[in-house]
Amino acid sequence: PTGILKQEDGAGTPVRILVEFLCFVKKPSKNQNDAVIDSEENSASVATDALNAQLAPLFRLTAVAEGDAKRSHVVVQTTFRLEK
Repeated sequence: PTGILKQEDGAGTPVRILVEFLCFVKKPSKNQNDAVIDSEENSASVATDALNAQLAPLFRLTAVAEGDAKRSHVVVQTTFRLEK
């Protein structure tokens, strides 16, 4: 688990959160131009920088918690793309 969340007074049930890096995905285009960088036309470093500018990391978050009586478990998952 990456972290445990609790209320400030220490009461409540802890929530375990797992953060996983999945892959890099294409950033949404702002100008509707989905041109792909041609690495043969550019130097390797320029092409790499341009490609990095087009990609964003994708993460999966999983949160797990138990009820106070330990009779129920809740698992919530979501994915998010980190854009700069």
